[in-house]
Amino acid sequence: MALSSSEGIGANEKGMDGAAEAKLLAEFEQHLRNAELAPATIINYIADVRKVLRWLSQTKGVSFPACGLNSQDLRQYCIYLLKVEEHTGTTVSRYLCSIGRFCRFVLAIGVAAPNKGIRIELPRQPKHILPRALNWEEVQRLLQAARTESSISAERDYAIMQVLLQTGMRVGELSDMRMGDVCISERQARVSVNRSRGGEKREIPLNASACRALSEYLAVRTPVPGVEHVFLTRDGRPFSTRSVQRIVSYYAGRAGLDGVSAKTLRYTCAKHLLEETGDLALISRLLGYSRIESAARYGIWRRDDAAQVMENSSLNIF
Repeated sequence: MALSSSEGIGANEKGMDGAAEAKLLAEFEQHLRNAELAPATIINYIADVRKVLRWLSQTKGVSFPACGLNSQDLRQYCIYLLKVEEHTGTTVSRYLCSIGRFCRFVLAIGVAAPNKGIRIELPRQPKHILPRALNWEEVQRLLQAARTESSISAERDYAIMQVLLQTGMRVGELSDMRMGDVCISERQARVSVNRSRGGEKREIPLNASACRALSEYLAVRTPVPGVEHVFLTRDGRPFSTRSVQRIVSYYAGRAGLDGVSAKTLRYTCAKHLLEETGDLALISRLLGYSRIESAARYGIWRRDDAAQVMENSSLNIF
């Protein structure tokens, strides 16, 4: 897959605060309007650029344009979109198109110095090769590594690992979970994913292991005024997707498991559910695939008692 942008933007001596960045985006939006682009296209361009600027700031610790934007940045961003957010190559190409147009705009108005010749080459991934999934023994090792953690964040980390593994939730969905999305009562335990890909809400039953781990964490979670995210850092900020990935990698390392990411836990959940139910439509609904064809790579299936299926899963290990 070849992803390219004709020009990048070099670092400037001064950073840009929130107000200045908002002003630049407003000018870029007006530039797009002057080009008579469709309103929906303009909205997508602005959203794509705002997202990459936020990612650059989080990654480099400094605001645009002081951080610049070079080939390495774009390559890392593409990998982030593909691996962490699980976008397709087509969607990543769209992001690069938006970034390329923004680069040309800021160069034209003299906000940043040019950095020409950016070109990103990412290997084409064969569609028939599935990501790695853990077997039952590896799942036990991973959970044991997280369960025996003695840090002050042990309950939080273990809940993150269990929720990812038991629900097959995307890492972005987990980091965006709010307190109001979680329902744990004597009658039922579930989590609502309201901000899933495609905007469709779905509910995922929580089996005993996920419910217990999440309950133990919520019992020690320190409330932060105005912050409703379920998973918080030690200083009370919402967890980022990168922080979730770091936690998974940390415990995978402790368990002696290579190549394990949050996406690995998602595929592990799907694979084990498939082997135990044979119901493709159910997996597609639980994991939030917009098309059943996306889940078809796991096999073919047919059952509909989601809560019972999740409870009976062989991954239901605390």
